[in-house]
Amino acid sequence: MYLFRLYNEVELDWIISEGPCYFNSHLLVFHRLAEREDPMLAPLNNLDLWVLINGLPVGFILERVTRQLGNFVGTFIEYDVDAVFLRYSGNIRVRVSIDVRKALKRKKKLAKPSGSNTNAMFQYEKLKLSCFLYEKLGHGESFCPLRVLQEKKILIT
Repeated sequence: MYLFRLYNEVELDWIISEGPCYFNSHLLVFHRLAEREDPMLAPLNNLDLWVLINGLPVGFILERVTRQLGNFVGTFIEYDVDAVFLRYSGNIRVRVSIDVRKALKRKKKLAKPSGSNTNAMFQYEKLKLSCFLYEKLGHGESFCPLRVLQEKKILIT
């Protein structure tokens, strides 16, 4: 755990809004300390980041749907207003707070009014070392314990 003291509120807001940040390829999780808050008790479980939601049909590019999908991935913070109002081609950017201890969401099945289904796919921006085999942060798929076990089974059989 490291304690950084920044003296400029603008720089702090920029660092947090542009996140996630890395040091030596390790993810940095920030928490803004309140007045008289003990740094040793600071919760370092949540990470704010942008998520690109792909594959949405035109009728699903609405503020209400964007908020619901953001809350499915984590806790909704904000969305890219231009993408919603300009009806970009099936893609929306949403900023969420995710709990780094929980599994990452990869996709969400959506029911169309016609009765058929479609999948909204989630792409986490600037997120290194995430593994969808294990659905966790902290290691890439090439170093995943599940992949190593699967490869050993293939070599043995």
